[in-house]
Amino acid sequence: MKKWFIGVTIAVLMVTCSFSINAAPGGGHDNYNGGHDKYYGGPNKHGYQERDDSYYVIHRSADILQDAQRYADRGHRFGNLSLAFAHQQRAREFYMHGSYRDAIFHSLRARDLAFDIIRANHGKIRQEYYWDGREDHWGHDSPRYQDLDVRIDRSKIGRDSDVVHMHFDFDVRP
Repeated sequence: MKKWFIGVTIAVLMVTCSFSINAAPGGGHDNYNGGHDKYYGGPNKHGYQERDDSYYVIHRSADILQDAQRYADRGHRFGNLSLAFAHQQRAREFYMHGSYRDAIFHSLRARDLAFDIIRANHGKIRQEYYWDGREDHWGHDSPRYQDLDVRIDRSKIGRDSDVVHMHFDFDVRP
């Protein structure tokens, strides 16, 4: 009788432990916000990781875009400067509406366009502007750049040479 009771107890413990492992934060593919945004890292001390990452990416990209503006002004090679700023503005709009994933994707696209502009004007990209580990996660999940570019309303984009002297507010304070 004791052996039977020990066997049942061990089986119950094994089943209970397997449920608790699967219920750990970040252990599954849960969704929040109506399933719109992927909830990949569990809540951190500031809220959702996705929101924090989008805030981080947008602010870093805004700094890089200002550098691209300065280099384009000096070198007169504007590339897709207006498209870069349109992506960053779109990222800001997505952030303000809670679409953090889309905000990250558009901001990273804006940053890559800014890199191209800096290079075309023989500028040097500061090492801290390259994607870090936090951003690499999103870069691998990003849609193709052509698909992101299609989502930009080109009728609202000015000429690249006009964007050089414009000031843009990319602030996304929560």
